[in-house]
Formats: sequence, C-alpha cells, structure tokens
Amino acid sequence: MDAIIERLRASKRQQVDDVIQKGLEAGRDWAEKTASYKDLRIVAEKLEFPDDPDDVQYNTIAGALGEPAGDLFKPYYDEEHVTYTHIDPYFQIGFYRGAGQVWKEVKDKL
Repeated sequence: MDAIIERLRASKRQQVDDVIQKGLEAGRDWAEKTASYKDLRIVAEKLEFPDDPDDVQYNTIAGALGEPAGDLFKPYYDEEHVTYTHIDPYFQIGFYRGAGQVWKEVKDKL
C-alpha cells in the first residue's frame, strides 16, 4: 500500500502541483509585465474562478478579458500543458492565483 501511495503522490506532483506552480509563475509574470490595471483587476477581483479543474473552461480567463485564450497564454506555451487549443485547467488555476497574488501586493498602492 505504501508503494502505491508514494507512486500516486509522485504522479500528483508531476500532473497537478508542478503544473499549478508553472501557472502561478506565468500569472505573476503576466501581472507584473503585461497586464493592464483593468485586466489585472478583472482577473483578481471580478472573475469567480473555480478551484475544481473540472469546472475550468478553456476560455475562462481570456474570455473575461475579451480575448482568445490562445493569444493570452501564447508566451507560456510549453507544448505539454499549454498550446493554442488546450490550456491545462491546473495551469489556469495557478495562473489565476499568481495574478491574484500580484494584485494583493499592489492594489492598495494604486
């Protein structure tokens, strides 16, 4: 049983935790370097983003900003988790969290 649990933990790290972390870093990068005030506020405060990957839609974040998901995530393509036609839901969850972190750090200073 211990071997099964360890194998599944390793799988979860690779398929979930690492992908969320990549998304978080991308969300922070977008917020720090690209996002406008309005877009960052929409993503961080106005968008109700699910934590359940089954509830994440392909175009959730980009749709809220009025642009195609493929264009928004283009700088972060990695061919495994982010392509023009597929944005991993865990990556999107991380992206949302990363952008939200930046917003929390700066919003009171604006």
